[in-house]
Amino acid sequence: MKTETRLTRRVQSGVVKMQTIAIRKVAWCVVLTVALWCMESAKSATVVWKAPNVQVYTGLAYESLEFENPLTGTEQVLGHPVLDWCDADYNPSPFNGQYEDWSVYTAGGWIDGCETEIWMREAGQYIWTTTSVPSKVVTVHLFGDDNDGVAGIYVDDRLIARVSMAHPVGETALLIVRGLANVTHTIKVACESPDVAVLGAAALAEKPLKWDQPPVSATNAVFYGWNQISAEGYTTAADDWVCMSTNPITMVRWWGSFVDWVSNTPPPTRPTQFEICFWTDVPAGVDAPYSHPGILLKSIVCVPRTCEFAGWDYDPRTGQHEACFKFEAQLTPEQYFYQGPSNTIYWISIRARYDQGSPLQWVWGWKTRPRDPNSPAPDAAVISCEPPPPWTPILWPDTNTQWDLAFELVSDYELGFQKWYQPPDLSTNGMDVNITHVYQVMPLPGYVAGDDYLCTEPGWVTNITIWGSWSNDIVVSPFPTFHVGIHEDIPATPTNYSRPGKTLWSRTFGPGTYQYSLYATNLEEWWFTPSDQARPAGDHACVQVNFSVPTPTAFYQAGSQTNPKVYWLIVQAQWTNQFIPGVFGWKTSTQHWNDAAVWANAVMPDSPTWFELLYPIRHPQAGQRVDLAFRLSGSRRIYEPKWSQPPVSSNAPV
Repeated sequence: MKTETRLTRRVQSGVVKMQTIAIRKVAWCVVLTVALWCMESAKSATVVWKAPNVQVYTGLAYESLEFENPLTGTEQVLGHPVLDWCDADYNPSPFNGQYEDWSVYTAGGWIDGCETEIWMREAGQYIWTTTSVPSKVVTVHLFGDDNDGVAGIYVDDRLIARVSMAHPVGETALLIVRGLANVTHTIKVACESPDVAVLGAAALAEKPLKWDQPPVSATNAVFYGWNQISAEGYTTAADDWVCMSTNPITMVRWWGSFVDWVSNTPPPTRPTQFEICFWTDVPAGVDAPYSHPGILLKSIVCVPRTCEFAGWDYDPRTGQHEACFKFEAQLTPEQYFYQGPSNTIYWISIRARYDQGSPLQWVWGWKTRPRDPNSPAPDAAVISCEPPPPWTPILWPDTNTQWDLAFELVSDYELGFQKWYQPPDLSTNGMDVNITHVYQVMPLPGYVAGDDYLCTEPGWVTNITIWGSWSNDIVVSPFPTFHVGIHEDIPATPTNYSRPGKTLWSRTFGPGTYQYSLYATNLEEWWFTPSDQARPAGDHACVQVNFSVPTPTAFYQAGSQTNPKVYWLIVQAQWTNQFIPGVFGWKTSTQHWNDAAVWANAVMPDSPTWFELLYPIRHPQAGQRVDLAFRLSGSRRIYEPKWSQPPVSSNAPV
């Protein structure tokens, strides 16, 4: 916990930012002197995981990462001009932009900070902001000290890094995310374990390239190989790779050049589309001394989302240079390539397509690279005249020197999974529990119910499903507004049952914002309005209601296998139109876990007195505990570089 007694976080009301920075400097000097005197060593912030397009820098000067709006135009981060600054300042006054440029989700807890930072103190909390200026590069600025935890950083809803910020002296961490689309970006920082401190986030300009005659790259990136023509009307190039898992390919990245083109921008006759094909493997010795593509498995026509200058090709055959570009295609779910068992060899071919027919100059070619003798893919890349086959291996300068092609295959997608499931009871013992409130009609508050569940895996709850029925099968329109909440657990005691506690998360879903569908018909089920109004044959149809929640506003569960956590799901159907009220009930489940469900007379989000929910008199299960039918689903980000074969650097000067 951050306290006022710690010099690195000591901020009193009314102290300006420069005083805060000065205090940090003094604190760092004092602590560092003590550390050296004691001959102790300090650990740096630890990168738990990061995406390939992310770089992490630690230990940069605090004042070099903290800016003030409005910008003066001179601000830079590692040489990149700052285009936009999203300041994460905390103002204790709730009436004057308490969190500056950021929005916060407290998870029912406490988020505060100082005049230069926002502090998240509990797992499950997160803050987010959106840049106002399009950019291809963004940064996230953090600070960690001796009791800080793990930060999860997201850009445009994609997890890009997890960083452990614990540091006994106090240290900054800068994350630079490159290769983004040139649009505005939403940045989220999640507290995966307490505490996490955020200075802000920035949109940066790319460093300008310097040119001369001949052109010179600012990065001096020179790649060894040539552009092997692979274009419609010419030849097709292909290369083999090995599948190590069954995760689908969702993104393809490749490098290529245009014949005789020496500018850092693409030529005017650039490809309009690329055709990417996946093939089976024909091993060497079957019909040729070398392996080659076999049966076409999938063909994808796409427009790359990026075509970026990457450096220079050095062609060892001619000693000449050409501009090299990096291409990247994000596939749609329908285009994903799903593979079979692991350790299976496949082939990929990529060729350019032009709307105006095959060009006569500046034809696109796929970047070659010397073959790695340790590669698990067994053979050289191949080419074929239109249309393939036959295929011929790429060999130069002799038949013993093989060449590959430069590409990467990535699996990057959201994998949905079920977190909890209590199926509906559709038998004659099934029962629907009234959860209805009609504003301005009922003299007393309406009915609300809830049930407990166990979380054994941390993550976001992105979909909530309940099953229910209408009393006497009378369906009314408009449909109700549903209040859906997740509460902490008050455990059972020897004299009392467990029940919901503090609200951790809640949302209201109006008509049209949830999915409603008929689930089952020809039923014979009970209807129950607590505490004692029960009747058989109260309804004959079951409906399913799905509430989808985007990740930035979803509830983050903090339970795990080693530290499971109990939560409560609370639901109420609310009608604001007093003249067209309906009566909706939540269906019971065949699955029973832990204590009984509960009910209350309340208008949510009140904090009611909860009563144990038991089957009523005359019901076949009278007096037994009731559980309710619901399902919770989440998603986890799958990121796997499935194959990486980038260009090979060259020492040849440009």
